[in-house]
Amino acid sequence: MRVTKQVRDYISLATKELDELGLEWTVEIDSRHSRLIYVVGGRTLVTGISNSPSDKRAALNLRTQVRIAVRQEMERQQCR
Repeated sequence: MRVTKQVRDYISLATKELDELGLEWTVEIDSRHSRLIYVVGGRTLVTGISNSPSDKRAALNLRTQVRIAVRQEMERQQCR
């Protein structure tokens, strides 16, 4: 399946955040929704990505979802 330039750009914005934190990640492309899969402290997290975003803020929303998920997982692991 081909992914539009818009989707590639907003995936890139989210993965840049993961790269800055030194986390490994992969993207699985599907026909309607793709998945950004990343590992935080040994735990695998998945964030869904729409292949046809209807909101111009989709890139910022995806980046925020990734930031929140990473922060919550890091806090959860510190509480152990």
